[in-house]
Amino acid sequence: MKKLFVVIFLLFSISSSGQWVQMSNGMGTNKIIKAISSSGTSIFAGTFGGVYLSTNSGASWTSKLLSNVEFTSLLIKDNNIFTGTWGNGVWLTTNNGSTWMPSVVGLASLIVSALTYNSNTLFAGTFAGVCISTNNGNSWSQTSLNNKDIRTFAVNNNNIFAGTWGNGVWLSTNNGVNWAQTGLADKNVLSLAVSGNNLFAGTEGSGVYRSTNFGLTWMQTTFNYSEAYSLLTNNVNLFSGGAAYPSSYSGIRFSTDSGLSWINKNQGFTIIPTVYSLCIAGSYMYAGTQGQSVWRRSLSEIIGILYISAEIPTEYSLCQNYPNPFNPVTKIRFDIRQTDSRKQKIENRKQGIVTKLIIYDVTGREVQTLVNEVLQPGRYEVTFDGTGLNSGVYFYQLMAGSYIETKRMVLIK
Repeated sequence: MKKLFVVIFLLFSISSSGQWVQMSNGMGTNKIIKAISSSGTSIFAGTFGGVYLSTNSGASWTSKLLSNVEFTSLLIKDNNIFTGTWGNGVWLTTNNGSTWMPSVVGLASLIVSALTYNSNTLFAGTFAGVCISTNNGNSWSQTSLNNKDIRTFAVNNNNIFAGTWGNGVWLSTNNGVNWAQTGLADKNVLSLAVSGNNLFAGTEGSGVYRSTNFGLTWMQTTFNYSEAYSLLTNNVNLFSGGAAYPSSYSGIRFSTDSGLSWINKNQGFTIIPTVYSLCIAGSYMYAGTQGQSVWRRSLSEIIGILYISAEIPTEYSLCQNYPNPFNPVTKIRFDIRQTDSRKQKIENRKQGIVTKLIIYDVTGREVQTLVNEVLQPGRYEVTFDGTGLNSGVYFYQLMAGSYIETKRMVLIK
C-alpha cells in the first residue's frame, strides 16, 4: 500500500504556492528597491528613480513622484511619509504621495541612508553623521555623532542605535544629544533590528551579530558570512536579506532562535537576488531587491517550519503526527540526517538538502505543500491546519534527497 501511494503521489505536480512571486505591475521588473514600508493598506517602495505606491497588496503599483531623485530610505509616522534621498535631503508627503515637499534646511546636499523617529524627534542618518529635526523636518541640526557614515537605525525604548560603515554600532540614551560606541566597533554595519532584549546587527562580509545587553558585548550568529543588507523581526522570528552570492547565506533567510540556526527562504526566485529591504504588511512579507523590483510571499508559509534541535540526526526519519486523530491542527516532526560522505557533508553544509513535505488525500490529490525548502541537517517541526478540509484519511510524504517516507493521519471533525 505504501509503495502504491508513493507511485500515485509522484504523478502529481508539486504546487508552487507559498513561494516568492514578483509583484512589479506598474513599476517594471528591473527596479532597485532600497526601501519598502507600509501604513495600513498602503505599501511604499523607494527606488533609484522614484517612489511607488500599492494599495492592493502589491498587485499593482503607481508612481507617486516623477523625478530623477534616488530614494534610499523610508519612514512612515502617522500621516507623514518621509523619504531619504541620495544627495537631495529628505522629502515629505502628508497625502499618501499625491504631493511632496522637500525638507532640505540643514540637509540640502547630504545622502540620507536611514530615518527613524523617537520622542518627537526625527533622526536622519547621513554620510556625514546623524542629524535631527524637532519640527517635522522643516529644519535640521547636526548631532555630536558627526563625520561618520550612518547606514541604519534601531530604537528600543530610550535607546537609539546607529549602525555605521567602518565604525560599528553607536548608542544614544538621551535622544541623540550624546553618543557612545558599543562593543561592535570595527564593522561595516548595514542593518539593525530589535526584538525584546535582543539587538541584531547585519554586517558587510561577516553576517549577523547579536547583543543581549544593549550593545555592550556582541556574539556572531551562525549566519557568519556574506552581507546582511536588511534585518526584520516579527515576534520571535528574525529575517535577513542578503547578497546574491551562490551560497546558503544568499537571498532571504529566517531564524526562530535568535540566530542559532537559519533556514533558507528563497523558493520561487528565478535568480536569487540581493535583498536590500524587507517589510511585513497584512498577511504578506515583501522583499525589495537589486534589479528585480518587489517580491511577495505569504508570511504564514514562511514561518510555518521550526528548527527544534541542533543535534544532527544519524538517520532520516518521519514521525507520526500528533495528535492523531486531530481536529483540526496537528504537528509533524522529521529528521534530516548528515550524510556519511565527507565530500557530501561539506556540500550539505554549504547548500543544504532539498526537502519537501506534502499532504495528500486518499485519491492521491495534493492538498497542501508544507515544506519545499533547502534545509540543513537537524530536527524540524511543521504545523498542519486542516480547517476547511473534510473529515477523513490523509497522507503526508517526506522527500529529502533520495529518502522518501509516507505516513497516514486521520482528520475528525
